[in-house]
Amino acid sequence: MDLYNPEKMPRAWRGDSWDDRFAIKFNSTPDPGIWAGNITWDELKISRQAYYASVTYVDEWIGMVYDMLEMRGLLKNTLIIFTADHGDMLGDHYHYRKGPRDIRCR
Repeated sequence: MDLYNPEKMPRAWRGDSWDDRFAIKFNSTPDPGIWAGNITWDELKISRQAYYASVTYVDEWIGMVYDMLEMRGLLKNTLIIFTADHGDMLGDHYHYRKGPRDIRCR
Protein backbone atom coordinates (compact mmCIF):
# COMPACT_ATOMS: atom_id res chain seq x y z
CA MET A 1 0.00 0.00 0.00
CA ASP A 2 3.06 2.22 0.27
CA LEU A 3 2.86 3.04 -3.45
CA TYR A 4 -0.34 4.98 -2.90
CA ASN A 5 -0.40 8.00 -0.63
CA PRO A 6 -3.85 8.19 0.96
CA GLU A 7 -3.67 11.99 0.83
CA LYS A 8 -3.44 11.83 -2.98
CA MET A 9 -6.36 9.47 -3.55
CA PRO A 10 -9.03 10.88 -5.85
CA ARG A 11 -12.23 11.89 -4.18
CA ALA A 12 -15.31 9.76 -4.65
CA TRP A 13 -17.47 10.86 -7.56
CA ARG A 14 -20.69 12.25 -6.18
CA GLY A 15 -22.05 13.47 -9.49
CA ASP A 16 -24.41 16.34 -9.82
CA SER A 17 -27.35 17.21 -7.64
CA TRP A 18 -29.00 13.88 -8.56
CA ASP A 19 -26.69 12.06 -6.18
CA ASP A 20 -27.39 14.47 -3.35
CA ARG A 21 -31.16 14.15 -3.82
CA PHE A 22 -31.69 10.50 -4.75
CA ALA A 23 -28.65 8.37 -3.94
CA ILE A 24 -29.04 5.77 -1.24
CA LYS A 25 -26.90 7.19 1.55
CA PHE A 26 -27.57 4.58 4.20
CA ASN A 27 -27.67 0.80 4.39
CA SER A 28 -31.30 -0.14 4.93
CA THR A 29 -30.87 -3.89 4.44
CA PRO A 30 -30.31 -6.55 7.11
CA ASP A 31 -27.05 -7.47 5.31
CA PRO A 32 -24.24 -6.52 7.71
CA GLY A 33 -21.90 -5.57 4.88
CA ILE A 34 -22.06 -1.91 3.98
CA TRP A 35 -22.83 -1.17 0.34
CA ALA A 36 -24.12 2.36 0.62
CA GLY A 37 -23.68 5.25 2.97
CA ASN A 38 -21.88 8.45 3.72
CA ILE A 39 -18.50 7.17 4.89
CA THR A 40 -16.02 9.84 6.00
CA TRP A 41 -13.35 11.02 3.58
CA ASP A 42 -10.60 9.71 5.92
CA GLU A 43 -12.16 6.22 5.85
CA LEU A 44 -12.61 6.38 2.09
CA LYS A 45 -9.00 7.40 1.45
CA ILE A 46 -7.75 4.25 3.20
CA SER A 47 -10.29 2.11 1.36
CA ARG A 48 -9.20 3.49 -2.00
CA GLN A 49 -5.53 3.08 -1.09
CA ALA A 50 -6.12 -0.61 -0.28
CA TYR A 51 -8.10 -1.19 -3.49
CA TYR A 52 -5.41 0.42 -5.66
CA ALA A 53 -2.75 -1.67 -3.91
CA SER A 54 -4.67 -4.90 -4.51
CA VAL A 55 -5.03 -4.12 -8.22
CA THR A 56 -1.27 -3.45 -8.39
CA TYR A 57 -0.58 -6.76 -6.63
CA VAL A 58 -2.63 -8.72 -9.18
CA ASP A 59 -1.01 -6.79 -12.04
CA GLU A 60 2.48 -7.64 -10.76
CA TRP A 61 1.66 -11.36 -10.60
CA ILE A 62 0.22 -11.33 -14.12
CA GLY A 63 3.48 -9.72 -15.23
CA MET A 64 5.49 -12.46 -13.51
CA VAL A 65 3.49 -15.20 -15.26
CA TYR A 66 3.96 -13.40 -18.58
CA ASP A 67 7.71 -13.03 -18.02
CA MET A 68 8.06 -16.71 -17.09
CA LEU A 69 6.20 -17.83 -20.21
CA GLU A 70 8.43 -15.59 -22.30
CA MET A 71 11.62 -16.81 -20.60
CA ARG A 72 10.70 -20.46 -21.23
CA GLY A 73 9.76 -19.82 -24.86
CA LEU A 74 6.10 -20.64 -24.28
CA LEU A 75 4.61 -17.20 -24.87
CA LYS A 76 4.05 -17.61 -28.63
CA ASN A 77 1.96 -20.74 -28.06
CA THR A 78 0.02 -19.42 -25.08
CA LEU A 79 -3.29 -17.64 -24.96
CA ILE A 80 -3.67 -15.55 -21.82
CA ILE A 81 -7.21 -14.78 -20.80
CA PHE A 82 -7.79 -12.58 -17.79
CA THR A 83 -11.28 -11.88 -16.57
CA ALA A 84 -12.49 -9.72 -13.73
CA ASP A 85 -15.73 -8.42 -12.36
CA HIS A 86 -16.61 -4.74 -12.31
CA GLY A 87 -14.55 -3.93 -9.22
CA ASP A 88 -15.67 -1.79 -6.32
CA MET A 89 -17.75 1.38 -6.27
CA LEU A 90 -15.18 3.00 -3.91
CA GLY A 91 -17.69 5.52 -2.62
CA ASP A 92 -18.81 6.81 -6.02
CA HIS A 93 -22.46 7.89 -5.86
CA TYR A 94 -22.38 6.97 -2.14
CA HIS A 95 -21.97 3.25 -2.97
CA TYR A 96 -19.33 0.81 -1.76
CA ARG A 97 -18.27 -2.75 -2.53
CA LYS A 98 -20.23 -3.94 -5.56
CA GLY A 99 -23.05 -1.49 -4.98
CA PRO A 100 -26.63 -2.16 -3.97
CA ARG A 101 -28.22 -5.27 -5.43
CA ASP A 102 -31.04 -3.37 -7.09
CA ILE A 103 -28.73 -1.38 -9.40
CA ARG A 104 -26.58 -4.30 -10.54
CA CYS A 105 -26.99 -5.77 -13.99
CA ARG A 106 -28.94 -9.00 -13.90
